[in-house]
Amino acid sequence: MTKSEQPCARCERQTLYWILMVPVFTVMILVIIALWRFAPLLSLIYIAIWLVANLLEAYCCEDLKCPHAGKGCHPIGGFILAPVFYRLFFYNKMEKTGAGLNWFLELGATAVAVSLILFPIYWLYKLHPIYAIVYPVFSVVYVFTHVFLICSACVVTRTCMMGMLQRRLRNGIFKTTA
Repeated sequence: MTKSEQPCARCERQTLYWILMVPVFTVMILVIIALWRFAPLLSLIYIAIWLVANLLEAYCCEDLKCPHAGKGCHPIGGFILAPVFYRLFFYNKMEKTGAGLNWFLELGATAVAVSLILFPIYWLYKLHPIYAIVYPVFSVVYVFTHVFLICSACVVTRTCMMGMLQRRLRNGIFKTTA
């Protein structure tokens, strides 16, 4: 299905998305400040990982031919620059890729996103052990909240990796057998 054949509707839950993003951005800023206390380079590395995740997310959106890409996008993880990067680097500049590449890119984007969680844990632990526990727990809770509240209302759940995860979790956890 090409981008022009897919329904092009904005996310029905934009307000909820931004409500969920406020704590994510707050935590990200606090992590950047915490890393800065040890070395400014650590904060810059964290920001660079976030920028790479945004770029990979933008590439995935174009590769998957997401109708939200560049406009009504609501990416997981606070990758709000993904639509901007999509417009700058990928809009109408790519041909549809091979079948196996989508998953490779999505997994790469996920790996970079996971590194956002894992990278600062050592330094957060040095500040206080509870920070090293709260940060990854917060991240996991946020991912599941986003997947069940935002991804469930998205029109591209059949092609997006997080949408597929949401469907599998919903069907596996809440499915009743008669």
